[in-house]
Amino acid sequence: MFLAITAVNPVQAADTGSLTVQMRDQETGKAISGGNLVVYQVAKLDSAKKFQYTSDFSKMSQDIAGMSQNEIMTVDFARSLANYVSSKSLSAQMAEISSSGDASISLESNAV
Repeated sequence: MFLAITAVNPVQAADTGSLTVQMRDQETGKAISGGNLVVYQVAKLDSAKKFQYTSDFSKMSQDIAGMSQNEIMTVDFARSLANYVSSKSLSAQMAEISSSGDASISLESNAV
């Protein structure tokens, strides 16, 4: 078993932040190295604080603008995103998980 710990740290520059994942064995706490952290930017918050799909996800069947964060953060919605990604050739940000079990990616602060 493993435990992934995420932290989002805002950066002072132009509305960017970072996502850091720490891969640890849940029983021993030891770092798990290898593999990659892969992140797709699905949506952004617009000026009305509603989610809007990025161009890569604009053909998704669910209307994300009408969804709450609780509705977005479900297994079913994650599955629909995974199915969509696997059926398209979408670009993703990728970072290798280091020997210390850490990986970080920079992203826009209003990204989903």
